[in-house]
Amino acid sequence: MRPFHALGPEWASRFVGARTLKLGCLDRQSSIRLLTSPQPDFPLRYAPGALNHLLEITGCQPFLLQAVAGELVRQLNKEKRMTATVVDVDNAVALAFEAGVTTVSTSGTMLGPTVRLLL
Repeated sequence: MRPFHALGPEWASRFVGARTLKLGCLDRQSSIRLLTSPQPDFPLRYAPGALNHLLEITGCQPFLLQAVAGELVRQLNKEKRMTATVVDVDNAVALAFEAGVTTVSTSGTMLGPTVRLLL
């Protein structure tokens, strides 16, 4: 699997009909629900401060929430753990950005200062 920027110009024609959608940030409760109960009986738990740290870093922006949470779940599954710590969240942020989160373009007007700094 390669990131979009590595696919080359032959892929450009496949995205001619693509639309850019502007998404606002989720409210805090919706973000918490997404991170703690994305499906019934989701086993991941957050150590004190970890969930708030994740919400603050992502600014509740849907793409960033999904990207960082995905890396967090992969990391914890690999280590066979069920509780995420603040350090785990920071590691997941770094992994998400290594995986290509930086390709997201945004004016930053809807994002908090921490998210703008990350991008």
